[in-house]
Amino acid sequence: MKWYQLKQRLRRIPEHQHWGPGGIHATIVQRRNLPSVKNDLSPIYRWLWLIDGAVTCFDEHNQRYDLKPGDCFIRSPDQPHRVERPQQDNYLELALVLPRLQWQALCKLDLIDPQQRFASLEKSSQHIDLFWQWFSGLDSTTSAHDTAENINHLHQLLALLQIPPSPLSKRDRALSQKIQKALSADINRNVPIENIADEFHISMDALRHLFRQDLGCLPKEFQIRRRCEAAAELLLDQESSIADVAEELAYPDPFSFSKQFSKVMGMSPRAYRKQYA
Repeated sequence: MKWYQLKQRLRRIPEHQHWGPGGIHATIVQRRNLPSVKNDLSPIYRWLWLIDGAVTCFDEHNQRYDLKPGDCFIRSPDQPHRVERPQQDNYLELALVLPRLQWQALCKLDLIDPQQRFASLEKSSQHIDLFWQWFSGLDSTTSAHDTAENINHLHQLLALLQIPPSPLSKRDRALSQKIQKALSADINRNVPIENIADEFHISMDALRHLFRQDLGCLPKEFQIRRRCEAAAELLLDQESSIADVAEELAYPDPFSFSKQFSKVMGMSPRAYRKQYA
């Protein structure tokens, strides 16, 4: 099956949900000239596969992703995200949704990377045929064999989202290291990543791609990690209060600092100081 055939088949299906085993389902969404902005936070794993049109997504770090047809935006349970769909008459998306328990099980099998937020599926007939086998089987799993086959198709589909990055060239690796150094040097000022990208004459999309290949994370995630590591060093000084540390690293308030530090380091600033200082 080719890409345009997939679009035609999906457009013939009314907007609704296809349910599969274990509470897994897929949702078809078509929008005609209806702009939409949605902020969401829910205990489910979800990826939005853009089939036609345009959409902009923002992850929990407010990192922006401009999706083109074939791209996927991925959200893990309990992670906020925002989706902005401009007014357009050709919009078509397919969302795959997994309950939290299914997500946890697939993470343990290394079929899902809980930190991944973006992927681009190739428009090859092999990928599209595999997707259609899984999707069309959601409503027809009437036996244990059907259920097992459908789950196998899903596992193969999820594996496609984790295509190993190609090795970096020496030039790209050197550029990545320079940008990492720049982000680390300005950590106490929390310089916008866009400013760093402009300084090195690289677009934000190219910068995200570079960091995913080299570090397996986004520039914003790297910056947050470095700020928390810098905070950890400052917390070892008993004479500085937690509010002082938050102020030195340009956090808006101690609460925001404590929340982000706890998420990255696995314990609160107070607990970290008590254990290591």
